[in-house]
Amino acid sequence: MASSDRPTYDELVRLLADRDATIASQAALIAEQAEQLARATGLIEQLAGRVAELERQAGKDSSTSSKPPSSDSPYAKKAPKRRRRD
Repeated sequence: MASSDRPTYDELVRLLADRDATIASQAALIAEQAEQLARATGLIEQLAGRVAELERQAGKDSSTSSKPPSSDSPYAKKAPKRRRRD
């Protein structure tokens, strides 16, 4: 800076050019991040739908759908049978 604590015209022009370059760089970064966010949002929506479908399918067995009992998992816990009271 000049000796009088006030910037010269050339210094002001350089500072403005630096500021403009910073703004342009930040604008490009923001645009790139907006595209990434849009892609991520779309993927999240797609995966949420897939999870919902898989949860719906996992909840099906022969007692809650038209599937035959042989299609039930042999590892799934079966509901305890009620004992008859005499």
